[in-house]
Amino acid sequence: MIRFPLFIFLMLIYGCSPADNAEIPDFIKELENITVFSSNEEPPFEIKINRELSYSNSDEVITGTTGSFDVDEKGSIYIIDRQLKRIHQYDSNGKYILEFAREGSGPGEFRFPGRLSVNGDQLSVYDPALFRVNFFSADSLKFIESVKLQPRNKKDFKKLDGQNVSYISVISDSLFLTGFSDPLYPDPSHQNYNLNTRTISYYLMTRNGHIISAPVFEQPAYRALSAVVQGQYRFTQFEFLGKTLITASENSQLYMAQTDHFFIRVYDAHGRYLHGIYYPYNKSVFTREEAIQIETVDFEEGVTDWRVSVIRYSADEDIPETWPALNNMLVDDENRLWVSTIVSDRDVYEWWVLQDKGELIAKFRWPRYKEIEVVKNNKLYTRETDGETGLKQVVRYGIELEAI
Repeated sequence: MIRFPLFIFLMLIYGCSPADNAEIPDFIKELENITVFSSNEEPPFEIKINRELSYSNSDEVITGTTGSFDVDEKGSIYIIDRQLKRIHQYDSNGKYILEFAREGSGPGEFRFPGRLSVNGDQLSVYDPALFRVNFFSADSLKFIESVKLQPRNKKDFKKLDGQNVSYISVISDSLFLTGFSDPLYPDPSHQNYNLNTRTISYYLMTRNGHIISAPVFEQPAYRALSAVVQGQYRFTQFEFLGKTLITASENSQLYMAQTDHFFIRVYDAHGRYLHGIYYPYNKSVFTREEAIQIETVDFEEGVTDWRVSVIRYSADEDIPETWPALNNMLVDDENRLWVSTIVSDRDVYEWWVLQDKGELIAKFRWPRYKEIEVVKNNKLYTRETDGETGLKQVVRYGIELEAI
């Protein structure tokens, strides 16, 4: 376990100079308990990342399409096999242990295994096709129960009339963060057209289906570009239009950010706002050409053609002036925040590692095609494409921090 001394950083808080205030958006100034850090702060640590092993097909183990994965406190990893509807377990040394679960609609079975997470001594898998979460013991891997995601007391919240569950995150073995939104009507000719006007309201819900909080926060929902291409109306979601990032620590503390700004709100396990973290950040100028180039790398040909056409022919007023500030946000088992920022080099993200209160620990640049998804036990886990097979695989890296 790595511990860090308490560093004193240059922080701009309310009462800072007018020159500094000019860099701070108005909505930040209106909020309470916000710490505004200097954008020029140099990190006290250098991070070194060393590849250790990969979890992939071998002569002894044949797996299908790699889906969501997570790691327990012993370093064992659990990987969803979306093709075979299985979960594969490997030990901390990368040795294959076994597979469990299967396709179906019965207890502990899946139609579409989605997000997997390890929470204490339980492992959970969200199945959006069956609209439920399956829980297993992280020790014995035995099935515990299937939890339906329809809230039992939704009628007690008038604001939720006509809204559906559109987001689920398992915060702990007994708590879900649940997002509600109106149905999507993307056709401009529809009387309820709402392609870019919907919001998602997030509530805490217990495992037995009871909503136990007022809205923790409310954020924009699906954001898309639209265009008429060869007489056909097309619309597609793009992350460069902005998105909501949500993650939770092992003590169920919630972190939320909108990618437009380097601004993170922190909430406790009861959904109560605690404090905010803000770093002034110079965003890169957005161009259609760069966006199209990224599409051709990230998606298959048929999908790319559709998405590229929407970018190319959408109205100028719908095209953003800048790229977002952020791309992703994680929290590790030491309550450190890992935040990826978008920089001028489109081949990489610059990751910032922060203390839970927001103080900068380290920065490093990392290839965007090596998607960092989990950081635990001083290990970093990515999703990468195998150069020989072309299949996605999980790769583990060791993390070392050295004082500068």
